[in-house]
Amino acid sequence: MRFRVRWNRTRIALTLGAFWLAVLFGLLLWRTPHQLPSQRFTESPPIQLTQGWQYRWGNSPVKENGVPVWTQEDGSNSAWQPFQVPGKIEVPKGKNIAWLRVKLPPGQWQYPSLDRRGIPYLEAYLDSQLIEKFAVVNGSNQLKLLNPYWFLIPLDANFVGKTLYFKLHVTNQEHIRVGTYRSVSLGSQRTLMQNLVQQNISKFVLGCFFTLIGLVAIGLSWQQKEWKSYFLFGILATVIGVFSILGNELTFLFFPLPRSLIIYTYFASFYLVPVVICLFFEQIFGRGYKGIVRRLWQVNLVCAMIAFTLLVIQLEYVKPINTFLQFSLLATIIILIVALKFSVRGNVEAKLFTAGFIIFCLLGIHDLLVGIKDLYNQQELYPWGMLVFILCLGLILERRFMEARVRLQAYSQELESKNATLERMDKLKDEFLANTSHELRTPLNGMIGIAESMIDGATGSLTEEQRTNLSMVVSSGRRLSHLINDILDFAKLKHKTIELQIKSVGIREVTDIVLRLSQPLLGQKPIQLINRIGMDIPPVKADENRVQQILYNLVGNAIKFTDKGVVEVSANVVNSCLEITVADRGIGIPETQLPRIFESFEQADGSTAREYGGTGLGLAITKQLVELHGGQIWVESTLGVGSRFTFTLPLSELSDQLVNLMTNHPKDRHVVAAAVKAKAEVIVTFNLKDFPQKSLEPFGVEAQHPDDFLLELCENCTASALLQIIK
Repeated sequence: MRFRVRWNRTRIALTLGAFWLAVLFGLLLWRTPHQLPSQRFTESPPIQLTQGWQYRWGNSPVKENGVPVWTQEDGSNSAWQPFQVPGKIEVPKGKNIAWLRVKLPPGQWQYPSLDRRGIPYLEAYLDSQLIEKFAVVNGSNQLKLLNPYWFLIPLDANFVGKTLYFKLHVTNQEHIRVGTYRSVSLGSQRTLMQNLVQQNISKFVLGCFFTLIGLVAIGLSWQQKEWKSYFLFGILATVIGVFSILGNELTFLFFPLPRSLIIYTYFASFYLVPVVICLFFEQIFGRGYKGIVRRLWQVNLVCAMIAFTLLVIQLEYVKPINTFLQFSLLATIIILIVALKFSVRGNVEAKLFTAGFIIFCLLGIHDLLVGIKDLYNQQELYPWGMLVFILCLGLILERRFMEARVRLQAYSQELESKNATLERMDKLKDEFLANTSHELRTPLNGMIGIAESMIDGATGSLTEEQRTNLSMVVSSGRRLSHLINDILDFAKLKHKTIELQIKSVGIREVTDIVLRLSQPLLGQKPIQLINRIGMDIPPVKADENRVQQILYNLVGNAIKFTDKGVVEVSANVVNSCLEITVADRGIGIPETQLPRIFESFEQADGSTAREYGGTGLGLAITKQLVELHGGQIWVESTLGVGSRFTFTLPLSELSDQLVNLMTNHPKDRHVVAAAVKAKAEVIVTFNLKDFPQKSLEPFGVEAQHPDDFLLELCENCTASALLQIIK
């Protein structure tokens, strides 16, 4: 037994989500070093530096060797003021530089390091030794970030009792926050690294998950009818993912990129989040009252561009962020109001959007309030709000996809049912036409026969008026009989029940018969019917009756649409086929109608049918009969000049042999006297010199010239007679 698994997008998303969540929880279980195997010696736990902090305003003088003077002062200098960590210091107006210092406590670590994430410093000194430089201040009093940028500062093993100094740049800042966002910790490099990973791994993994989901959605959007919804969802998930990844401290560990590039990309994605949310909301639920939703994303986009420009020019993001957050808050309130309005009406998608958006906003507000209260050491919750929001949006899209799929299946079933009904009705129609045509044929043939016998005098002499009326009866009857035959042939061709009686057929002779039968169609029209097929044209492999029908239809059409002039039939050998052309000098066919001329019940236009009559079946039947023989048919026409209908039929095997013989004896044609009109089943070659003329007189051959003799011989002799002559 074979099992097949159909991986739709829901299962793909759930699988990816389960994978990343498994990675997330696996990494969260990665504990502190005392739970890991062996250390060389027992290490002290990390120590948070919260005691003994002092600060001082201004910039330190520098000695000739580049060492700041303040790093060599004793601890009794009254210029240093104490403060509590975690905490913040208000920056006086006009102050650009501040210094912090703290004395390091004792501890035992193999590779001692300092986690300095809680201090926004420029330079770090251990006593008078420079141990880290994060940025420099240029001539316009702006920061220039240095690379590489890392959070852990390695210390010497003999750090105990030494003092840490930090130089800070405080231009355009209202407060100096120390230990609020992250604690300033001292410990082993391994333990601090592990703590850093534990604090950031969930946000990093969620960011990767959002980005992956977004890229998959963007890729799938090009295959969907509602591609804009999937595309905007993918953009939103990707932007949120990039924002979560680049706002994560592990980014500097995994992606050693320039810090300025990371900052610009981080804030660009941050500014784009509300813009894409408004766009996605508009795509799903419409523009809202008076297009207010469209105005929201436009206003947010303008604010985002202004804020990002200020960031690039001044490397200042506090004030632009505050202004941008005000507009984003307004947009959030409006979107919630519109979403709630849709939700009250019972819209399930609006309820999903509202629920996910409210959770996202509440967790974001929680983190915002935590930041306002300087409680930064708490776990951030907004990434989980993003996860809930993204999953709700994904459910909306999946719900729409499933609804569209159900509708499509319903339409497909309805279409299949209607097609089955139409096929059944079409079959009934064909059966009705066929049965009716059969029933009409017998009395119609009787009427034609009786009328013809009366014309021939079976009931006595007739007046001229009676003969004329009876001739009209016969003509109309034959026309109706021809129509019935077309309907029957059309039904047979449609159901593929026609069987061809294939044999060698002389196309010149068949053309002669057709042109003679077509003479009554001329009426009073001054039209010449000309057979330009040469005597040397070889026979074809076809059904003689059907070839007559093909030619009769084409010649009849040519006569119908020609008022005066010539209708001629010609033929040429092309490779292993014979091309037969019926040309006229009639009204022609518009070029726009040529592709449809061979379709059933089609004529050039409605006026043609009204003026010339016909059902439009003749050319359709002709095309199918030609293709049934393995040939092709096409038309060339110029409006007002005439038309040329050309069709191909395969040459018979006998024709191939004749062509070879004629090719080998180009100057001695009378050598080849072998059923040129396809009367014989074999090729017979002889020379006229071998036969006295008197011996051929019983066969009706009287010509003296060799070529005339050959033509007359083939015209009057059957295959058996030819063989008898040779014998």
